[in-house]
Amino acid sequence: MKEVEEAKIEVDEEGILIKADTIGSLEALANELRKAGVKIKKAEVGDITKKDVIEVASYKQSNPLYGAIVGFNVKVLPEAQKEIDKYKIKVFLNNIIYKLVEDFTEWVKKEEERMKYEEFEKLIKPAIVRILPDCIFRQKDPAICGVEVLYGTLKVGYPLMREDGMQLGYVREIKDRGENVREAKAGKAVSIAIEGKVMLKRHVDEGDLMYVAVPEEHVRELYHKYMDRLRNDEKEALLRYMELMQKLTNNIFWGR
Repeated sequence: MKEVEEAKIEVDEEGILIKADTIGSLEALANELRKAGVKIKKAEVGDITKKDVIEVASYKQSNPLYGAIVGFNVKVLPEAQKEIDKYKIKVFLNNIIYKLVEDFTEWVKKEEERMKYEEFEKLIKPAIVRILPDCIFRQKDPAICGVEVLYGTLKVGYPLMREDGMQLGYVREIKDRGENVREAKAGKAVSIAIEGKVMLKRHVDEGDLMYVAVPEEHVRELYHKYMDRLRNDEKEALLRYMELMQKLTNNIFWGR
């Protein structure tokens, strides 16, 4: 019990929980993890308990990457396994320290990439479309027309605006050769249904451009964090949209 008490080390304000069978192996594990840049909230001797898992679940609330336990030469107690499943805690067990560090850091990389991808996918991406000649099929409720996607990717649910900033509505439906699709990329000619106040031939007409109305915070995220994930035509759509908004608002700083 004295050894267990002595082994409780608060090394960081936030991080993961690590466990080992002896004080010596715990220190060795902590040192290797620190070399890999891993933050450690708590280090203890002993098997993984229910209390450990509940504690790590609280770490996970502040950062999903802290929802992990790294254990050297220890086991998970039966009562702890239920909590691991309940809170979806990631547990790494091994009796080789370098393998534990390797497995954990690899998991972190994959999780970071997954979270970035999910965050990126939630953002509204820019797109510019042109209304095709002789392709206005319905003027309103909903407005239906054929468009060519010039830059970016047009998706169902995206809001559309005119070049002067007038909000036209949102894309209710996209059809490619009669088939419903969720999106249309640059170079595609598709028909779209626009739900909103737009009246074709009055608010916009054949040959006019329509822009996806990207929220300002999404523009900043795309420009500062995700430019490397955008295709060249998506980058062009973003830059053109930023230039357009600068002209319209005159004094809004878009972070360029």
